[in-house]
Amino acid sequence: MNVIGGLQFNTVYLPSMKAVARWPQGTGSSWKWGLDLAYQTQGLIDKAVLDGGLTRFKLDLTQGKHVYLEVIYKWWEVGNAWLSQSSWILDALNITEGKENLFIIKPPFLQISSTLHEYDGLTAFFNLCDGKPPIEGSPSPSLPIYLFLYPLPESISEFASWRHQPYFWSFDETGQSKMSEVEYERWEFLTITHKISGNFSTSKWPTYVYTALQDWQKACGYNPATSDWARSMEYPEFEIIGARKNQSWFEKVTNYQGKSSSLWWEAFAGSGISAFGF
Repeated sequence: MNVIGGLQFNTVYLPSMKAVARWPQGTGSSWKWGLDLAYQTQGLIDKAVLDGGLTRFKLDLTQGKHVYLEVIYKWWEVGNAWLSQSSWILDALNITEGKENLFIIKPPFLQISSTLHEYDGLTAFFNLCDGKPPIEGSPSPSLPIYLFLYPLPESISEFASWRHQPYFWSFDETGQSKMSEVEYERWEFLTITHKISGNFSTSKWPTYVYTALQDWQKACGYNPATSDWARSMEYPEFEIIGARKNQSWFEKVTNYQGKSSSLWWEAFAGSGISAFGF
């Protein structure tokens, strides 16, 4: 597998792209439905995450004429969780230099929005809301309509595949059958588009941040050699991925930094995803 494509959003990495530690699996997704609660969803209700990883919403335009959905990865939460327990992890891995080069990935976010058409299809929908009979030839208005998001990506390669068609429509609440293009066009009242906003980038922290946080833990009575401070803030304890290493991990940092920019751009040639370097 391409090394860059395999990089995960919940993991802290060395410049060499070797994993150091990660948010533990089985503690829920770090994807969030919008930065602003007032705008995270419109026209969609009853969010549910199904066993297979699909996220389901029910279409409901009775409170407005638009559909809007924003899906954002909470990279800042991963970063805060990492910083709150970095002391004991770095100590366990015998890492004392080069902390400022450790990074996490900040992925782009998804926006799904609608365009409504002021013609018979829209009239048919609001006739339904008013209890009037449907226009002849339209699908049964009694059928609920569901929007399904495919399982949310957790790595760069998964995002590259997911971004092209992250959702589908269905009359089936289980999502077993997708609405056909013909069925969708017969409704005529709604055109949905999606776009990926932003680029992949990294987040790092200077050495003084690590030092200050370690001093703060001590001042508050926490032992920096434990994850107690992180757990007091209800962050899960990170899983250490790297075995115990020595300073040789950082001997090639300069070389990796010199090469990384071209590596990122070459990795996704033709994918349509903007990449980044260090």
